[in-house]
Amino acid sequence: MNMPLANALATDDAGGLRILLLLPTQRDGELAAQVLRAEGMAAEPCVDDAALRDALRRPAGAVIVAEEWIVHGARDVLAEVVAAQPAWSDLPVVVVARTHSDSTQLARLLDDLGNASLLERPARVAALTSAARTALRARQRQYQLRAQLEDLERARAELDAAARRKDEFIAMLGHELRNPLAPIRNAIEVL
Repeated sequence: MNMPLANALATDDAGGLRILLLLPTQRDGELAAQVLRAEGMAAEPCVDDAALRDALRRPAGAVIVAEEWIVHGARDVLAEVVAAQPAWSDLPVVVVARTHSDSTQLARLLDDLGNASLLERPARVAALTSAARTALRARQRQYQLRAQLEDLERARAELDAAARRKDEFIAMLGHELRNPLAPIRNAIEVL
């Protein structure tokens, strides 16, 4: 799981590094997906919060969502996913906010999402790709942490199995040593 980011970004679902896009219009989503794909990232535009929910059934690297969708349903979808994710996971969410948005209201909406950052519109291409790369790097680190936790769990299971085998061997050895000692002891008593 320690592959370079450039190679990992080009992977699709298998790498869990897809960027899901839910932007103000379908055309915005398609254009942003083209820009991100040109930078070597797997991007999937979603047309509404239901499509986002379906897309989140498979591993995702990050979600880029427009502020309008946060207010109209996507927040609930994302909060559901965030609440159900395992302890190692912290899905990065980039919210594309309108210029002069009420930042306190938006901050309250984003509190439940955890790993959320804001990007103000109109966003420059460099800012969008930078935010996406940063989110994917964070997600890749999480996947590395997951792999390490799985390795530790496997090692713990192997140690438990080895301890069980050792205990069984010692118990069997004790039983086998007791059986031959009884006739020897009897023979010594007879002598």
